[in-house]
Amino acid sequence: GQDLPGRPDLADLVEQVLQVPGLRRLRLSSIEPNEVGEKLMRLMQQYPNFCRHLHIPLQAGQDR
Repeated sequence: GQDLPGRPDLADLVEQVLQVPGLRRLRLSSIEPNEVGEKLMRLMQQYPNFCRHLHIPLQAGQDR
């Protein structure tokens, strides 16, 4: 649903999850760089239970 206007994005979902009572830790794994925006970075600063380490996968490619 990324192409639909007004739809929540990853940061919106993360914000909802971070508000779950008793949540000890939230860690994102293998996140694409285009999903890391200002809102997600603000959430990392705002919530101490949001792990401040992102695993961003990189791939090497060759056109041949």
